[in-house]
Amino acid sequence: MNGKQECLFPVLGEEYGGTSDIVDAKELVEYIKIINPGSILDIGVGCYGKTGYLVRQYVDHKFRHYRKERIWICGLEAFPNNYEMVKRFHLYNELYCEDALVWLLRNNKGEQRRFDLVVLSHVLEHFNEEDSCRVLSMCYELSDKGLIIAAPNGIYIHEDNENPYQTHKSVWTPQRIADKYPISTPEFSRNNVGVEQFILVVPKAW
Repeated sequence: MNGKQECLFPVLGEEYGGTSDIVDAKELVEYIKIINPGSILDIGVGCYGKTGYLVRQYVDHKFRHYRKERIWICGLEAFPNNYEMVKRFHLYNELYCEDALVWLLRNNKGEQRRFDLVVLSHVLEHFNEEDSCRVLSMCYELSDKGLIIAAPNGIYIHEDNENPYQTHKSVWTPQRIADKYPISTPEFSRNNVGVEQFILVVPKAW
């Protein structure tokens, strides 16, 4: 060592950010094991690809003795700096730098790709009321086995001047989702600043 601290992560020279708290990681992994998807659409991968990492490390790797192939994961990330970070980790089979609503609308009109599972981990609250409902509806329609949804439980005001996609624009609760779709019993936790959040499954066919 020459006394200079080596950087363990790539430096992009610009701001990046946006990743959900670690507290719901165990539930996310357990839900994915139960649903047992062959393909996943991960919307809003963040700056480190949390869902992609958890799937590769704790689902694909741990259970590779009975899986002939890795789970196919398609990731969407709207913020370019996050996209550039995540694509270096090679966690996703496909990774697109695009607004989720734009991608979903095009998918509805085009080839209409389907996925076993759609993961919306701390995504819905970043869309306004109308658009968040449209995203949820389209994700439900294109999923064959269901959705995993995580979000702050109720009002959580958050703004980010560096990453406009991080600003919270709508409010979600398990009951709001249950008013339109069947849901599993929600799991609640608190993030690193004490805000209550939930994670649940919207099942279709397992």
